[in-house]
Amino acid sequence: MIDPSAPLWLSALLFGLGVVGVFTRRSLLTMLSSFQLIAGASVLAFVTFDARVGGNSGQGFGVLILTLVAAQGIVALGLLVARQRIARRERGLQQKISPW
Repeated sequence: MIDPSAPLWLSALLFGLGVVGVFTRRSLLTMLSSFQLIAGASVLAFVTFDARVGGNSGQGFGVLILTLVAAQGIVALGLLVARQRIARRERGLQQKISPW
């Protein structure tokens, strides 16, 4: 059996990288990727604790977390695309109105 400290250290490292990415990046897409890295780290921790205890609840929580993060990613990317389309349309209208 694998020593549980190695996956937990990896989980802590991934969580830390995700937090740094969320707080230091200004791009919405990069922040979304960092948030998914945080969620992946938490899933790894849940599954590691679950393997140590011997139950199945950690895997269930992992599937739930990954499902919620996927839904959050889809909604965030949809909002990003909608915002880009609106900004592009407004720039086109300003260029048609402007005499220069």
